[in-house]
Amino acid sequence: MLISCSTAKNYQKITYIGYSNSTNKYYKYKTKIKKGFRLKEINGGNEWSQNEYIYLDNSIFYISNEQGNTSLNYDNIKNNQITSEKSVEAFFTNDTITLQGIDKNGLYWKNKFDGVVNIGYLNVPKEEKSEFDKILLSLSKK
Repeated sequence: MLISCSTAKNYQKITYIGYSNSTNKYYKYKTKIKKGFRLKEINGGNEWSQNEYIYLDNSIFYISNEQGNTSLNYDNIKNNQITSEKSVEAFFTNDTITLQGIDKNGLYWKNKFDGVVNIGYLNVPKEEKSEFDKILLSLSKK
């Protein structure tokens, strides 16, 4: 896994490169996120990796290809029967799915799964939700 960053005004470009064992190919995601985060990298060797971009208010943007785990939003997804069932179905069929909601504290979360990678956010206050949605919309995969 490789990460690169460059800056432009109040945003920073990030790149996440991983390897898919199921397709035997490398993939690359690029997006721009608001500056002011702390990066937490978790690596499971060549098998999986997760990057968490954590802000002072504890809102988090993440990218993870951890096998067997739905995402940092695991609890949010499992706390709702509909999202839980959709998540399980997508996981077993390697289908693309976007799940979202509001957690027990009134904060927003969203998870996109494309069959290999989970990308999303959690702990986001209402006034920042559109900013985090822009991150997901600006995401490009190569």
